[in-house]
Amino acid sequence: MHGLSKGNIPVRGCAPLGDNVEIHFSATIRVTEANGQKSKAFVRKEPSKPPPPERRVFLAQVPGEVWFIPQRGTPMIRRGSNARSWPTIVRNVEAKKRWIVLVVDGTGSEPLTPEVLEGAEYFDCPADRALPQSPNQSSLIRLVKEMEALQEIGRTGLGNGAIQDAAKQLRPQWNVSDSIIWNSQHYSLHLAASILTEGSYNVNRGVFITLSRDLHIAAHAAEAQWMVAKHVGCMAGMAVSGVVTFGLGAGVFWCGAATSMGKAMHVQFKLDLQLGRLRDSSERFQGWAWIWS
Repeated sequence: MHGLSKGNIPVRGCAPLGDNVEIHFSATIRVTEANGQKSKAFVRKEPSKPPPPERRVFLAQVPGEVWFIPQRGTPMIRRGSNARSWPTIVRNVEAKKRWIVLVVDGTGSEPLTPEVLEGAEYFDCPADRALPQSPNQSSLIRLVKEMEALQEIGRTGLGNGAIQDAAKQLRPQWNVSDSIIWNSQHYSLHLAASILTEGSYNVNRGVFITLSRDLHIAAHAAEAQWMVAKHVGCMAGMAVSGVVTFGLGAGVFWCGAATSMGKAMHVQFKLDLQLGRLRDSSERFQGWAWIWS
């Protein structure tokens, strides 16, 4: 019940016949009328509706994949390792990885355990999944074992359904994705920012700006290295195939390279459109580093 709601509601067993009550937002008032005069008496204070419990929000880093080549690091959970020594993402932002949002009930600050991680709620990027589309307990255990870093990012008051709604709002901006410069790392960072409480985001805004900046730098460096490797491989392939096939293979490689460049330009055009819509969608994304800013 919001605000003030009045009504003459007979109350059986708690007021004499003829007495009525007014139901307010936070109290019940008995109203007695005698000789045309009304008097009011406080009956009881209603417990106010508690605010939704806040929950802890984290980003977890797991191995990525570029052109079907796994990009693995060192798992953070090793025999004898202490949760307080697990690496954080902000200390070493790496490209070509996957990030995933996980939410844990409670507002404490104690380190998480593998068991808590296995029971957390996960929200994955549909265009660059770290989990199967329908994860089970075995896939969650495997994900936790592969985690390379963990970053607590703030608090949310949203339930799972509301977080899924926020995720749906972001998904169109990842209809076209890239395994290096626009992947689950960028998606998870934006989703985490979208679901935090206002106060929690304001406290942690600097962390988001740092992560977006460092990811921007790392992704550009990784993309440049990858492009050099692709071009060198293409030139070597053209040379070898040209000698073996008397020039025919070189033409095939050239056509393949031209097709790849055309696809890259198309992806960049689509990403530009998606980025424009995303930047305008929330004030929380202002001041972040963008892939072509």
